[in-house]
Amino acid sequence: MPLRCFPQGSHVVITFSKTESEEKEDNEVCGRFDQSSAECVVFYIHAVGNGEQRILRCRELHEEGTKLCVYGFKGETIKSTLQKDGRFLSFVESDHWKLITNDTIVANSQPVDVLEGKLFQIDVERKKSPWKAVATKKSDLEDRNFTILKEYIVNLYPTLKRQREELRTYIKEESEKRENTSLLKAHRENFRKLTQSSIPGKVLKLLSQLSDSVGFIVWNNNGNRGSATCFLFKGLYIFTCRHVIDDVVGEGIEPSKWADIIGQCIRVTFDFQVFPVKEDSYHFVEPWFEVSDVTLDYAVLKLKERGQHIPTGLGNGTPSESLSGFLFMIGHPDGKYKVVDGCTVINENKQRRECEDIRGREADGSRDPMQYIYMYTQRSFQEKVHEPGVVA
Repeated sequence: MPLRCFPQGSHVVITFSKTESEEKEDNEVCGRFDQSSAECVVFYIHAVGNGEQRILRCRELHEEGTKLCVYGFKGETIKSTLQKDGRFLSFVESDHWKLITNDTIVANSQPVDVLEGKLFQIDVERKKSPWKAVATKKSDLEDRNFTILKEYIVNLYPTLKRQREELRTYIKEESEKRENTSLLKAHRENFRKLTQSSIPGKVLKLLSQLSDSVGFIVWNNNGNRGSATCFLFKGLYIFTCRHVIDDVVGEGIEPSKWADIIGQCIRVTFDFQVFPVKEDSYHFVEPWFEVSDVTLDYAVLKLKERGQHIPTGLGNGTPSESLSGFLFMIGHPDGKYKVVDGCTVINENKQRRECEDIRGREADGSRDPMQYIYMYTQRSFQEKVHEPGVVA
């Protein structure tokens, strides 16, 4: 960094760190050497990417709380500035990343002029799961995605195995029927009623209260990093998914060692509303793992008592068995801040009665073989909202 770019009154301490493969001649981590008469812009970036992503070439710098001082010259793009910096991994060569601060997103194509003195975190787009991959031909896309998605769901929920062929046949028939029907035309039918999203104030108040008990789990098991959602059940006990614990401990680890690994590398916070998360909001967990089930995919962990504020657990209220209709899910999808999503649910008893009713009407030909609920949300029209002439 040119001396003229240093903030006034600052001083420098130089520390030499060994790289993972320092014996390689081409392994130098160095930045730019170009000079410019343009005004210097200094800003800061968190050393850990969004969702615990690693963004730096030097592992020693990958630590929460560490901030990088970055400089560029006015008129340069953010992407160009980070490419010349030398400390970042190869993702800076692509367009699939951005800077975020609180709820503000800054594209890497923006000039660095707008960053002066501010602190940001880098968000690198995650790779899409295999069944969301884009295929060149529509038929190939449908067949491949359906096969992968079907096997994925069946592996998670073996009880669906007996229904998968019937479901596949139905989807194929429906696709052929609607081949010439555009998505936009389908959305337009009964638009006003289908997109109504009015939520009673008392429901919003309840969601706000329940949201306090939804937590964000992060772990770092010798470089194996990740995140997931959990919720506080009662006292110090939290629920999460069993497959999350499998991801934490890794493959080939003796079950007798799981408790110690969990106690060493897992942290939990209930305050991840916006970025960055305050360090003092994290709770550690006890080296305890005695309650879980692979088939039902749940696990119970216990927080350590450290005098920190603990939200009220959800164990004091149990949903009714007859609960059905429109439900709300609160969580941290893709390691992001806490969000609320809607979901339509039909309880098991009603499903059974409906299936029996369908079979009865199938016999006399008065009803199609399978029926589904179609949901419309604020995200249903994302492919159309930016088209010219569309009023959103």
